[in-house]
Amino acid sequence: MNGTLRTQGGDGVHSALERVREVAKEDRKRRFTALLHRVYDVERLRAAFLSIERDAAAGVDGETWEHYRRSLEGNLQDLSLRLKAGVMADGKRIQSEVGTVQGGRISPLPANIYLHCVFDLWVHRWRQKQARGDVIVVRFADDFAVGFEHRVEAERFLTELRERFAHFGLNLHPVKTRLIEFGRCARRNREDRGDRGAPETFNFLGFTHSCGKTRKGRFTVLWQTMRKRLQAKLKAVKAELKAGLHDPIPEVGRYLRAVVLGHVHYYGVPRNGPALAAFRRTVGLVWWRVLRRRSQGNHLPLRRMQPLLQTWLPQVRICHPYPNQRIRVTTRGGSRMR
Repeated sequence: MNGTLRTQGGDGVHSALERVREVAKEDRKRRFTALLHRVYDVERLRAAFLSIERDAAAGVDGETWEHYRRSLEGNLQDLSLRLKAGVMADGKRIQSEVGTVQGGRISPLPANIYLHCVFDLWVHRWRQKQARGDVIVVRFADDFAVGFEHRVEAERFLTELRERFAHFGLNLHPVKTRLIEFGRCARRNREDRGDRGAPETFNFLGFTHSCGKTRKGRFTVLWQTMRKRLQAKLKAVKAELKAGLHDPIPEVGRYLRAVVLGHVHYYGVPRNGPALAAFRRTVGLVWWRVLRRRSQGNHLPLRRMQPLLQTWLPQVRICHPYPNQRIRVTTRGGSRMR
């Protein structure tokens, strides 16, 4: 096909992608195909892994370079298979999957592309042509939250969204999908109706969102670490420490430092400080209990554990400033994604 650059050569991925980058700069109309076959090749995945800095901070899942390396071949094979599950062998077409979207096992790459067509573009048109009030849309992979100024529009949107998904063989998760009253007027509306209790909360991207107030009495959204996510992470840390019961202290300390840093960098939002401190404190207690199991005669007092905790576990802090205004991203067509 004229005007198309193919990349089936056997050279290294870095040099090949560098040439692709140069061609893209020279000719912005040039189209590229068959790039994805370079992504899920095991050898290239291994090369990409080995190029990562060994002391880089872990993500929110606590995965470190050293921990991933222990089962490197199995991890690379699994990653390659999961990538291939979403990309056709010729690298040209995305394999669509039929089934439940939210909470399903569809791989992230095809999910993003598929939902961009099925959900994002449709929501953009719906907001322009159907909505009369404000509409806020946030989507990450197959999880999304949509906010409406008017309840009647939220109800109509939910009905039409179910029909839209059914047309493509998809379903909304029956438990995760809820229509709730949330925002600065939610508490007052409940009081006017005589409803007791605070407005409902919802979980999204690892946070429990609830209606709160600042010290000055103004409305604010509270983001707190989901209890289930917190417990699951602590359970994984405990299992890892038990598996490496006799590993050297510095090696374990570096692992736990990466875990705490990754957790803080993700969950370090305003007003979530107590949950961050509780996570660090519990990680320290788990480490202390595991160290005491190294031998029957090891009665390591907690006071002797404090220097280790101070050395290896970083202090928690708020990493993300509270937004003073809504985040606005200009998309093609002039629409504002809030």
